[in-house]
Amino acid sequence: NAEYMGIVVFRLSYKRFSSEHISAKMSISLEKDKHRPLLADSEAQLTSNVAPNLSRAQKVLILSLTFTATLGSFNFGYCMGVFNTMDKQVPGEFNWGSDTSTNKGLVVSFLNIGAVIGAVIAGKAVDFFGRRRTLQFNTILFIVGGIIEFFANGLWLLVFGRLVSGVGVGVVSLAAPLYIAEIAPAHLRGALGSVPQLMVTIGILVSYLVGLPLPSSYDPAAGDNVWWRWMFLLAAIPAAVQLALFSFVFTFETPRWLLSNGRDTDAIAVLNKLVGYALVDTELIQLRKGMNRGENVSWKEVFHPRYRLSLVIGGGLAMLQQLMGINAVIFFSNDIFNSSGIENETLMTSIVGLVNVLMTVVAVFVMDIAGRRILLLIGTTGMCVFLIILGVVSFLPKSFAWISVVSVLLYIAFFAVSAGPIVWLLISEIYSSKVRGTAMSIATGLNWTMCILVSQFFLMIKDAIHDYGCFWLFAAFCVATFIFVAFLVPETKGRSLEEIEAILSKGL
Repeated sequence: NAEYMGIVVFRLSYKRFSSEHISAKMSISLEKDKHRPLLADSEAQLTSNVAPNLSRAQKVLILSLTFTATLGSFNFGYCMGVFNTMDKQVPGEFNWGSDTSTNKGLVVSFLNIGAVIGAVIAGKAVDFFGRRRTLQFNTILFIVGGIIEFFANGLWLLVFGRLVSGVGVGVVSLAAPLYIAEIAPAHLRGALGSVPQLMVTIGILVSYLVGLPLPSSYDPAAGDNVWWRWMFLLAAIPAAVQLALFSFVFTFETPRWLLSNGRDTDAIAVLNKLVGYALVDTELIQLRKGMNRGENVSWKEVFHPRYRLSLVIGGGLAMLQQLMGINAVIFFSNDIFNSSGIENETLMTSIVGLVNVLMTVVAVFVMDIAGRRILLLIGTTGMCVFLIILGVVSFLPKSFAWISVVSVLLYIAFFAVSAGPIVWLLISEIYSSKVRGTAMSIATGLNWTMCILVSQFFLMIKDAIHDYGCFWLFAAFCVATFIFVAFLVPETKGRSLEEIEAILSKGL
């Protein structure tokens, strides 16, 4: 067979010639390969489902790339949580008085608004500049945002700093999962794809811990406690480390982006680093399925019937993740802990953050064993049960308040092992490489938009239907999510991104 004879000759040539000759011959081979048939689907699936025997150096490289990309995810979580522990110091320093509630809402909301903007921008940025370069440029937003917040002398400068940081949060919420999905082997993509969410939870927990030195209340006689300013600026440290690593150490793009932009020789060089020369041919065949060669994807094309199912799944999961009430329950957890006699707010938030981190660690280890679908189904069931219990406990005497505490922690545990990491992982897996950046920006934008709406209207809904009504409403959305996953979401465990695309392209 001429095709396989060509592969044999190519591999012999690899051993014989220098690296310069290798690059030249790879380019020639790829040009010829464009005109020859791909492997049969069954053969391609067989090769993609076999876990490659990665060397220790390749494993270290992939883990290092994952860690570098998720330094931005750490900042995502840190920026989301850092204001919670300084909500007494900042209003007191700026003399907000009766406007405290409104101004605190603005500080929180503008971070979310910035995240929506960042998610929309990131969709085109990752396709035009590349995944790595987008993450590299994004570090500047966290650094600049932290500096503005550090020097803020009033509400609007602080809000502007939060907006800048929020844009960084939105960009990294899309770019980091996408980058990892495109450098991780299929058999590790679930575990590595959960690391961004793990780093988000660690960032939130660290933001609570660094707030421990702050006084529990503002003392005008003590003057400005400058530690809260330094807390904002601390976000610049992981951003600077990420900028340095992507600028001087890990300077290459993902193979999929390189191939889609016609840089075939560079793509082969990166694949050789990631999976080894023996699997380069197989990976190339997989990657070039559905690959768009530097084409400009229009919004109209993103909504083509071929991509409709993946858009429905991605957008639906992104919205339902927020509608199941995670941010509202965390917000309400302080009142629940207070009712049980725990008055230290920093301790409360730290307990919640620790549970979130520990269960996300569990998700990292079981993701590629149990699978995405089964974890989502189990997770939404557990969340639903404990939301119902929270509603029921609202009618019981205060002596049963400990049940509420346990229920909140278990609700967060089920979220952390399922919807927390899996939604972001699936959003990075289910889209065709041709529309992945733009489609992910739609899903990410919907997620942040829903986050804003839940945050803004939660208290109004709570006043209208009471605590128990809110909990049961969120439980109803858990049921809706269970049905949605059961009927629409395929299992992606162990499948290459191209295989997932082939499954979803068949449509509804």
